[in-house]
Amino acid sequence: MKMEVSRSKGPDDGVLTAVRELCDHHGGIFIFDECTSRFRETFGGFHLKFEVEPYMAIFGKALGNGYAITAVIGKTAVIQAAQDALRSSTFWTERLGPVAALATLKEMKN
Repeated sequence: MKMEVSRSKGPDDGVLTAVRELCDHHGGIFIFDECTSRFRETFGGFHLKFEVEPYMAIFGKALGNGYAITAVIGKTAVIQAAQDALRSSTFWTERLGPVAALATLKEMKN
């Protein structure tokens, strides 16, 4: 299902809640990719602005103000299920990304 989101307003009232309910009903996993869902608009993520809780949210490029970092948050059951997946990362030895993320979050909070 593709949803058009206006850059100025966001989705129409009730659309995200309806998508979440469809995921619940059909066993889907509702995921927000905060790189495309405007993380910078709301400290903590787009889902807080529109009061809809995803099963998982992924914070990448904007979290580190363009520096290499990715953070994944979510429901315990979804995160635990992903533990069995093959994982690899180009960021494991990266140290600048976490420092940039902390500075970005501090600036956003202010």
